[in-house]
Amino acid sequence: MRALQAVEFGLGPDGARLREVAEPIPAADEVLIKVAAVSASHLDLSVLSGRMAGVQPPRTLGIDPAGTVVALGSEVDPSLLGAAVVVKPNIFCGVCSFCRSGRESDCLTQPILGVHLDGGAADLVAVPVRSAFRLPAGMPAALAAATVHTVPVALHMLRLVLPPSGDLTGSSVLVTGAAGAVGSAAVQLVKALGGRAIGVVRGADRVAAVCEIGADHVLDAQDPDLAVRVRALTGGGADVVVETTGSPAVVGRSFDALGWTGRMITCTGSGAQVHVDLGELYRNRRGLQGTAGSDAADVVRALAMVAAGQVRPLISRTVPLADYAGGYAAFDDRRRSGRIVFSLDN
Repeated sequence: MRALQAVEFGLGPDGARLREVAEPIPAADEVLIKVAAVSASHLDLSVLSGRMAGVQPPRTLGIDPAGTVVALGSEVDPSLLGAAVVVKPNIFCGVCSFCRSGRESDCLTQPILGVHLDGGAADLVAVPVRSAFRLPAGMPAALAAATVHTVPVALHMLRLVLPPSGDLTGSSVLVTGAAGAVGSAAVQLVKALGGRAIGVVRGADRVAAVCEIGADHVLDAQDPDLAVRVRALTGGGADVVVETTGSPAVVGRSFDALGWTGRMITCTGSGAQVHVDLGELYRNRRGLQGTAGSDAADVVRALAMVAAGQVRPLISRTVPLADYAGGYAAFDDRRRSGRIVFSLDN
């Protein structure tokens, strides 16, 4: 079968090759999926760079494959044969105390498909059945692949700050990196949950795209008066900041834009050093929390919301897997809004 593999590190996409490899055999608790679509990911590029600790070539890329179950391990429910599914990239263990309580995002052992395990940029991939989620009826594989990581991550971030009412009615939410995959999903989720969405983007060319997905206002990430403008728009400051950039300057300005008891949730692992005024944290009862990934319940709900049209993951283009070089080259296009998806239906 075909598999897109990182065969040499440090060369970027030039270190990838589409190769013939042996077909995987599903373990007892696994399903074998005939892949129809998988996203090109920044994690693919991180693997190719050689920056991922403990990862050695060759490694099959592809974190979020979607397709059809064509074979089952001995312990898997037979009704899954033939099901359309998509894979949650973070492979949670399913047995630790966090997983047993529905907090799969906090599982202590989460190898990532396509990074620590051979991924889904291949004709076939075997994954634990607990990480394969049935698609809502009629959902295209490309849409599922564009959904399964980014929309659940954004939903999980918002769920951490939802009031007891379960919605965001009356709340103002500042979303940084609002033109990105997670940020654009967060803007749409804020609106679906009844909140006011203020997008923050870098570059005037991205303003229109963020307005199109429903942002009430769009601000410039490089504006030194960002916090002042947010306070003017909200009458005191944002209730929530969904931070997706990892940029120290953007984080600092956005944190300053929080209002009384405001909370910032960040999902970035950039390693950047950020200055936070503890006096402001103390006086204004602010909160700062990091999170990564999503729970299984977030994946199920996100797929349902996308199927219902409440959220529309942005797909910039779909390209054949054979054109993987062109797909990765599109990452450098500043006009791009949305994910690059590889199609394997050829």
